[in-house]
Amino acid sequence: MKSSIVLTILAVAALTACSSIPPAQRNAQLLARYSDYAGPRVSDFRYYGHFQTFQPLGRDKLFVRTGVNDAYLISVFPCFNLEFATRIGVTSSLGAVRSGFDDVIAEGERCRISGIRPVNYKQLRADLKESGEKLIG
Repeated sequence: MKSSIVLTILAVAALTACSSIPPAQRNAQLLARYSDYAGPRVSDFRYYGHFQTFQPLGRDKLFVRTGVNDAYLISVFPCFNLEFATRIGVTSSLGAVRSGFDDVIAEGERCRISGIRPVNYKQLRADLKESGEKLIG
């Protein structure tokens, strides 16, 4: 009895994994979505010690939310551990993260920030709500 339940759970998990979007495709879709709502580059953003959420988008891009409506698309010099990171950190000074000076720390690897673009997350959420879409990821 127990083995049939375990086999059923494993089969469902395998089917779910097979039907999901491949990570590279999902990352490309998310990057395109966030880029549509990203403004021009800025030199820095305020950082108060934690992120609401983050989403690695490959080896050189990262989406972070620092508040309810405060979000950023961060570019880094290629960073091998970034796309697989389950935890991240950033260096900062005086409450700000600066492009060209600070790093994203992904699984122990320091990745220099090369660009920061604010994302109009409030508008993104409003547009998704209006269209009935959900944000992938």
